[in-house]
Amino acid sequence: MEFLRLLPRKCVDQHLQKYSRHLTFRINHHASSKYINRQLHTINTCESNQIQGINQNGKTLGFLKPVGRLYSTDGNDDPDKPRKQKIQSPQDYNTSTEEKGTSNDECPSSSDEYSSDDEAYAYEQLQGGLRVKHLLEEAQSQRLNDEFDFEGSAEDEIAIAKKRTYIDPKNMTVFLFPGQGTQTVGMGKALLSYPNVKDMFDIASDILGYDLLSLCLNGPQDKLNQTVHCQPAVVITSLAAVEKLKVESPEIVENCVATAGFSVGEFTALVFSGALTFEEAVYLIKVRAEAMQLASDQVDSGMLSVISREQTNYKAACREAVEYCRNEEGIVDPVCAIANYMFPGARVIAGHTTALNFLQKNLKKFSFRSAKKIPVSGAFHTDLMKPAQESIAEALAEVNFEVPAISVHSNVDGKIYRHAKHIRKQLKSQVVKPVKWEQSMHEIYQRKSTDSFPMTVEVGPGSQLITILKRINFKAAKTFKNIDI
Repeated sequence: MEFLRLLPRKCVDQHLQKYSRHLTFRINHHASSKYINRQLHTINTCESNQIQGINQNGKTLGFLKPVGRLYSTDGNDDPDKPRKQKIQSPQDYNTSTEEKGTSNDECPSSSDEYSSDDEAYAYEQLQGGLRVKHLLEEAQSQRLNDEFDFEGSAEDEIAIAKKRTYIDPKNMTVFLFPGQGTQTVGMGKALLSYPNVKDMFDIASDILGYDLLSLCLNGPQDKLNQTVHCQPAVVITSLAAVEKLKVESPEIVENCVATAGFSVGEFTALVFSGALTFEEAVYLIKVRAEAMQLASDQVDSGMLSVISREQTNYKAACREAVEYCRNEEGIVDPVCAIANYMFPGARVIAGHTTALNFLQKNLKKFSFRSAKKIPVSGAFHTDLMKPAQESIAEALAEVNFEVPAISVHSNVDGKIYRHAKHIRKQLKSQVVKPVKWEQSMHEIYQRKSTDSFPMTVEVGPGSQLITILKRINFKAAKTFKNIDI
């Protein structure tokens, strides 16, 4: 935790809010006194080493010069480019000045070198740090010396942690968030009376640059179906459905232990888990949707929903379709590949329209029971989306991710996200990699035969994910809940 480092001015409030939210979550979820004391020790150490240069009146003392400046003083003062050096302690400064043959007396006063804005900013950071410290001290005063505070072995501590966080599997919940294709005109109407929902749509509209709520409520459907509109619409509506659950069934939200989202629904899952802020998610989805729409417009492409037989070989069928496009139609670098692993016997194939037409004309040859075009504008989750990757990667690099508070399963491989770098890598890959939904469901619901299954909640428009789950794991789908939106 380095909240005492002099960050860019625009990042201070956001950083402190995130850290405070993280602490609040940990404290509210039975964080031990040992955890709280460790955080307090970190803050106290930082105070003694780093902010002794700011007195109670917010005046900057001499030893902060020259390394304590918010921005460089070498003629390249850029308010958006912070110095990489941390504030040094008084002891560090004394050492450095002695080496140079100077003394602290030679350091100019704050009035000579520091503006009132710099002082106010430094004082703002100090106050922010003290607010976080106050949160911890308050929690410490309320924490009882109970069974969770002891100096035992690592095995004992793990056992206590498991006892503290144990939830009966019957009371656990799993949230599944839908993706593009589930949007319908009128969605969100039943959610507007719940807290925060209207504000969520207003904030999203400001970021997107159009009235998202009006589009969801009034359509037209053709416009809502466009990639640039339906992706944010589905995500915001799904998060609004979470607000409804918080009011009507808060225990369902509190007992959620795992989540997954289909394609763009993965951003919904990350917001719900606390890994991504709402505003940053809307920004990322805006960039993602626009980049994918632009990539789709460059090539005549689409997606095909295929139901197979036992002897069906999807990869062989795709290879033959690619060869047909290259040799018979003269298409350079044709694409035809599996884009979605839905459930056993069901796949979505995406690529050039010519390749999809070839597959439809040869159903019997490839042992397809059926092959129907999906009304989407591009071949998502294939190499035809590579032009969109660069823009998406740049946007991902601008956003701060946190470690999810619950298990969030990646579309790329079904595994749980581990850290911020992992999230960025997987979200970039997701654009061109197939959605392994079937594999993700196996990862979430794999358990001993004697263990109970959690309740599954499909949070958002439609009920396709529950239907798919029945084909993957019928027992897991026996206990489910849909949210009326």
